[in-house]
Amino acid sequence: MSSIKKTTAMFHLIRFTNLLMIVVSQYIAAVYLVFKGAYWGDTLLRKDLFILVLATVCIAAGGNIINDYFDVKIDSINKPQRLIIDHTVTRRTALLWHLLLTLAGIVLGVFLSAPIGFLYAGTGILLWLYSYRYKRKPFIGNLLIALLTATAVYLPALLSHDPNLLLLFFAVVSFFISLLREIIKDIEDMKGDGQFDCETIPLVYGLRKTKQILMGIIAGFMVVLMIMALFINILSITVLVFFTLLALLGLLIKLLPADTKKEFSILSKYCKWLMLAGVLSMMIV
Repeated sequence: MSSIKKTTAMFHLIRFTNLLMIVVSQYIAAVYLVFKGAYWGDTLLRKDLFILVLATVCIAAGGNIINDYFDVKIDSINKPQRLIIDHTVTRRTALLWHLLLTLAGIVLGVFLSAPIGFLYAGTGILLWLYSYRYKRKPFIGNLLIALLTATAVYLPALLSHDPNLLLLFFAVVSFFISLLREIIKDIEDMKGDGQFDCETIPLVYGLRKTKQILMGIIAGFMVVLMIMALFINILSITVLVFFTLLALLGLLIKLLPADTKKEFSILSKYCKWLMLAGVLSMMIV
């Protein structure tokens, strides 16, 4: 097998585009929200920020690999065209890369500070537990990934040693959008998950009840957004909340009639675009 094909497979395995979004989101957060009083060029060249972003990418890449490692059989049904482990990359190689990347992330975190190192170590353990067990359980796996996504958004604030309310706002937004997307993805993967005794929300409660749960989360998300807008009381946040509410209303309208894998795949991508829009909106706040 050619080295180009193997390299391409590894890029798919670590979810390179998702990692790129992490890099962009953390640098934008640092420039526009955490070190907003400094010259942007100086912020981009900060050594501690580079190490933080690199550590986050290593942990996330390792988590993506171990997720696919434990999901080989399920993915052979849900996503046979995207199966990499056991086809292009061996299980042993995948496991080795997971361990190396996770260890690298932890070491880089310790280089910044002991608490950050412990945070990355805990994240690595949680990602392993998620892939091995929690992903197949209702609610806990979805909540765990949503929480880790929100944490990744807020991480640059740890470098300033001060609470950052604006970045916390974006972390909360990331939490809810990620939670919605994770549950929608569970609906997409019902066929394969059902054959391997998974207990995801749609398999335990059925499609109709799951859609009601999603509607409840959307409603709760809207309420939280309006409360935070009133509390922060900044015009740009108020405008951003208004457009986010419109986007969520659009998601709700698309969710109501959805009942096929293709329709839920579109909804999943819709959430991904919402997440990207949220990251880019940090630049106008």
